[in-house]
This record gives sequence, C-alpha cells and structure tokens, in this order.
Amino acid sequence: GKLGRMLDINLFRPDRGGDLEAVRTSQRKRYADVEVVDRVAELDAAWRQACYEREQAAKAFNAANKEVAALRKSGKDAAEAQARAQQLRAAVTEAEAREAGAARARDSV
Repeated sequence: GKLGRMLDINLFRPDRGGDLEAVRTSQRKRYADVEVVDRVAELDAAWRQACYEREQAAKAFNAANKEVAALRKSGKDAAEAQARAQQLRAAVTEAEAREAGAARARDSV
C-alpha cells in the first residue's frame, strides 16, 4: 500500500490508543502521502461497522434458529419461524460479504 510498510491497524484507531497525527507526521517525514492516513482510518471504521452488523445479523439468526428448535421440540408448526430463520441466514451471508469487501478495501490502501 501507500503507507510503504505494514503498520499496526490500532495506530489508526483513536479508541484503541492510536494516534493519527503521529502516523501523519511519520508520513510527512518520509515525504509520503498524508491523506492515506485518513483514508485508512475511514475504511477501517467502515470495516468495523460491517463487523458489528454481521455480528448483529448472526445473533438474530441464532435466536431464530433456537425458536425453530423450540417449536419443533414442542411439536408446533415451525414453518413460519423457519422461513424467518432462512431470511436471517441470507442477511448474515450478505453482511459477511460486506465485511469482506470492507476489509479488502481497507487492506488495499
């Protein structure tokens, strides 16, 4: 990438002790592109959001799956719950794809 060398991603995360200004200063000292620092931070934030959304989708899917199992165990009709679980599984798959795309975008800088 344009940062020239691999840096710990936490340097781009102020909430994890990162210091974007220190990374910018390092870039300036090496006559390198400073704007890339903000781009990496922005793409990392998008990736972290995508991770959160995938986790939430997975939680909803797991809860729906448990509901299906409970309905089946009690001998009740689980068709509606099963259809909802399948929709949620598709949402998880979509969220996984968004997460992977966000990671590729971030890691390509």
